[in-house]
Formats: sequence, C-alpha cells, structure tokens
Amino acid sequence: MIDFLKYLHDKDIAHRDLKLDNMLVDEFLNFKVADFGYASAKAGDMLDTEVGTNCYIAPEVREKKPYDGKKADIFSTAVILYAVVRGNFPFINAK
Repeated sequence: MIDFLKYLHDKDIAHRDLKLDNMLVDEFLNFKVADFGYASAKAGDMLDTEVGTNCYIAPEVREKKPYDGKKADIFSTAVILYAVVRGNFPFINAK
C-alpha cells in the first residue's frame, strides 16, 4: 500500500478517497486500488474540495481548510492500517 502511495504521489496524483472499500486483493494476493473518481492530478497544489469518506478524511479536509492532497492520503492510509490491525476505526466513539 505504501509503495502504491509513493508511486501515485511521485506522479503528483492524490487519490483523496482511500478506504477499505477501495482496497482490493486478487487471488494471487496482488494489491490493487479502485475508484479514482475523486483523484486530483494537482496533488502538489493546495486543494480545497471536501471529498472522501467521513471516517477516513483528514481533519483539515473536514474543516474545509486548504489541504495537501498527499498528506490527506497519508492520513487515510493510517486510518486504514489502524482499522486492519485493531478491527475498528479511530476517532469513532464506541458505544
């Protein structure tokens, strides 16, 4: 996943909707990422569109502040890795 993110960011592309639902693994355990509908080819610029899935988006995106798309992707990746390891999402109050 980190290699994918590096490849994408080296090309100045931010996915902006990284989430478990968009992570795919085939029968040979090859990792793939789907749904580039919110991707931006201006990842080097500050972005201001609030996109993504609620429990994965970075605070600055949620607060409608200008944000670095690459850093927002890294935040989403951290949420994904947390969810995979812990079995729940950070920042969501358990009831």
